[in-house]
Order: sequence, then structure tokens, then C-alpha cells
Amino acid sequence: MKRFALLLSALCMIFFLSCMDATETETTDSGSSATVKSTTLPGVDGTLKSASSSTTTYEYTYTECVYIESRGDEEPATIAGNILIPKAVTEGETFPAIIFANSWALEEHEYLAQAIHFAKKGYIVLSYSSRGWGVSGGQVALGSPEDWADFSAVVDWLIANSPVDESNIGVCGISLGGGTALNAAAHDERVKTAVGISAWTDLETHMWSEETPKLVWGSLLVITGTILARLDPDIYSIYYATLSNSNISWLKEWCGIRSPLTFVENINERDCPIYIANGMEDYLFTPDTVLNFFNALTVSHKRADLSLGTHFTPEATGILGLPNYVFNNVDMWFDYWLKGIDTGIISDQERSAVVTMQLKNSLNRVEFDTASLKKSDTEYSWPPNNVEEQTFYCAERTLFTNGKLKTSMNTKTSTDSMYSGLLSGSTAGAVIFPILEQLGVGVTTSMLLLNRLESVAWESSAFGTDKKIRGASEAKLRLSLSYKKGQIIIYLYDVDKWGTATYITHGFHTFWDATPGEVMDVTVPITTTAYDIPAGHHLAMVIDTSDPLYSKPSLRPFNIKYYYGKTADTQVMLTVPFEN
Repeated sequence: MKRFALLLSALCMIFFLSCMDATETETTDSGSSATVKSTTLPGVDGTLKSASSSTTTYEYTYTECVYIESRGDEEPATIAGNILIPKAVTEGETFPAIIFANSWALEEHEYLAQAIHFAKKGYIVLSYSSRGWGVSGGQVALGSPEDWADFSAVVDWLIANSPVDESNIGVCGISLGGGTALNAAAHDERVKTAVGISAWTDLETHMWSEETPKLVWGSLLVITGTILARLDPDIYSIYYATLSNSNISWLKEWCGIRSPLTFVENINERDCPIYIANGMEDYLFTPDTVLNFFNALTVSHKRADLSLGTHFTPEATGILGLPNYVFNNVDMWFDYWLKGIDTGIISDQERSAVVTMQLKNSLNRVEFDTASLKKSDTEYSWPPNNVEEQTFYCAERTLFTNGKLKTSMNTKTSTDSMYSGLLSGSTAGAVIFPILEQLGVGVTTSMLLLNRLESVAWESSAFGTDKKIRGASEAKLRLSLSYKKGQIIIYLYDVDKWGTATYITHGFHTFWDATPGEVMDVTVPITTTAYDIPAGHHLAMVIDTSDPLYSKPSLRPFNIKYYYGKTADTQVMLTVPFEN
């Protein structure tokens, strides 16, 4: 991972040097206070210009080593960065500014290609490494008040040391930097607009949703952070807390103070325009958390783009300055808000709300805007008006056939059972499946090859028309465990007439203290997706007890029994959101 980080930084530097047409300048440390400005109008005064009216290509100066002294919240630190400043064409010319915050495992040179692009368009671009990363001082704070104070120190320095238009400062970042950008919008009123890419919004949900430890992503973050940064010891303790189901109250408090969702009302009160873009198969910062944050925003302008791929991969080509959907939108977003250019990304200057989703099996993109999103008073939220939930009722399997997903309630009492294990034939594919799906390659298995001892499957009848899944499904189960600890993983599949099953999405839940043999009603959310099931195919739900993505609470074997009732409150059900 260290080699990857160094390679990416080296590629960015090579690209930068090949484009270099600037002279290096000296910079000094200082700070200044700032006056809060209006944040609701595009550009200088809200007057929009046509794209053709802004064609100047600027030369710029580049300063490689910028060191900014931050008092922090409790611990001071020196923050390292670099800055590109356009050369003024007219006397006294000021420029809008974009501040980039680094991703986890990378540092401030990550954004050089994008920084050059924006500098040539007339933006001051300051990229910095959050404390604990690169050559910045301190320990990794992961969104704590220390990071808020550091960002404000960066803005102070920018105002004191560059010809910046103080009323037009934006912030952007990927991954760690994405959450940093959203927190900056919540805690520094000088931020006019923020862009969070593959961003964290709700750390408790990211780390502990459905009481389930994120084994692959958690381990990857801790290992890379240990090698490439100076981690606050609390980060190790937090990861251990998720793996061991210990100190959960402290975990929730620790996560809450760092989560942009906690402070979303600060963003709303300032009416700060927000753009967020994440991977549809980002199983670290899931699309559901993106949509939850989108719904919590009551600002006049908000946009969420969900693209195929896992964490960081949808925007990866844009980091190197290559064509990229997300960074193309970032470009139009900043041009609109910071320069007042009518780029077309905002359809209505008074109010806009957009959610786009890239379809898994076609790579096409569907868009939902104010004409289709649900409206309450003046607020727009997900899901759209034309998405309706359909309920499927689960019926028991037989000796040779899988269970049924029916459109009518089950009318008899029965049970099914399965054993825990590792080889059921189903998997969410860790980080591999999402990358294949981003490339348009569907991931398949066979319903005929599922291990019936270690899983239970239910299948619907074939659909007469295309069925368009848009959003998060939900399973309501009645079950018991033979041991107090256990785990269930729920997979949805698109199945053709030959039994070939294409993976759609999954959900999960972990049990830490169940009463053996006691029947439990358990509701399990299934990760948001956008998937079209073709006419003639049918839907399948499969449940097993482990997936490489998640840490198991125990290695002790156990079995699970499912209970089917004949009354409305004892049904086993799957609810799926379909677009009409």
C-alpha cells in the first residue's frame, strides 16, 4: 500500500512537471481573521455569465513547501501544503480559491493534476495534508475538532498570503478529505461551497452498522495508517471496539463528534451548496449514508452522484487529470458557485436537488431531480415519487427446491434451518466485485450450486416486464440461533431461466448476545443499488452466515432456524423498491 501511495504521488508529480509553466515563489507564515460572507449566490454577485465568456488561460506560480501553523483545538501542529496562484491579468485582480484536503494513505500532492487544471482557469488552489499525514505534524485526528481548527488556520493563511476573493472559497476532498470538506462547511463560515467525494458522513454507521465490524476496510485503513501516518491511539481502540463489541457507548460518542451528519444543521443554517459523489458499491461509506446525508440537507442546492465502483475508484482517473464523470461535475460545480459561470449543473438558480445513479448491468446513468424527488414544503428528498416498494412473502423450501418469494402472504406455519459455514456459494466479493462491475462485468454464480446446508434461498416467479430496483431493500426475518453469537449475510440476485444468478447487492447483521433458541424479529437493511432485472428473469434472496468483508463475532459453529407464520405479524418478508 505504501508503494501504491508513493507511485500515485510520483505519477501526479510527473504529470505536474510535464505541465509546469510557472515560477516558484516564497511564502511566509501568518494569519488573519475573516468576515462571514453570503454563501447562497453564484460568483461575485449572483449574476451568471456564459461559459464562453470565461476563456482566459492563466499562467501561475507554484510553491512546493507551504507550512501553516495551527493552534489546533488542544494540540498545535504544523500543516504542510502547496499552493498554485494565477498571475493577475489586471491590476488588483483577485481569484476564487479551492482548498483540497488529502485522502487516507495519501498527502497533499495527490491533487496536482486537478490543481494545475484549476489554476489555469484562474483559481488559487491550496492542497494540504491533514495532521498526521505526509510531513504535517501531530497525529491523525480523523475529523475531530483538531482538524476543524487546522482547516480554519489554512483559510487564515490563504487570506493573508494570496490575492484570494474571500467571498468565493470552496473546499474539496476524497475519502478522508471528503469528510474533511463536509466538516469544513459545517464549522467554518468562510466556506462558500463544499464537495465531498467518497466521503464519510456518519462514522458510527460506517464502522458499526448492524453491529457488524468491517473486517476488510477496517484492516486496510489501520494497516495503511500505521505504515504511512502517525495514528492517534484512539483509532486502534475504535477498531478493536468494533471487533470485540466493547466500549460501544464510547465508540458512538467518538464517532459522533467527528461526523458531518452530526453538524448538518450548521450547513443548513448557512445554506451552503453541497455536492457529494460516492461509489455505489462502496461498502465502507455506503450509498445509503450518502442518501441519508442528502436527505438531512435542507440547503437550496444539493447534488449526489452515485457511480459504479468501490471506495475511491469512480474518481480515480480524475486524480491523474484524465476524463472523469465526477471531476467533470466538480469542475462545473466550482465554476458555477465560485466564478458565476452558467455551466448547466444547476438547473434552477432558486432551488435544485439532484440524485444520479449508475446502473449496474448497463453502465447507463439515471437522474432524479426536483421534478421526481419527494417534496415536503420546500425540501426535496430521496426516494423519488415514482419508486414504490413491493413486498415478497417468503415460503419454506422443500427437500429439492428453494423457498418461494410470493406476492401473497404465507398461509401456513413452518420452519427452515441452516448451519453456519464459509462455503455457501454466495459472496459480496470484497473489493473485487465492485471493480468488475465498474468495468461492466456482471458477477455470477449458479443457484444450482448453492450449499443448502449453509444457506437458505428464496426465489420469485419470472417477471413479465423489466423490474427497476432503485434504492435500499429490506428483509424482515423471524429466526432463532443455537448460540448467542452469529451473523447473517443477505444477498439479492437476478436469476435467468437457467439458474445463472447475477449478484445485485447485499445486507448483513451480527448477533452478539442472542438468547439461544429464542425467536427474534430482525429487520435487516440491504444496501442501496440501481439495477434493472430483465423481463423473463426473477429475483432471488439468499442468506448465509459469513462474508470476507465482515468480521465474525465467533468461530464457534451454530445453526439458524427460520419461522414462517400465517398471520401478518409473523411473516418473513423482503421489500424491494421498484421504479414505475
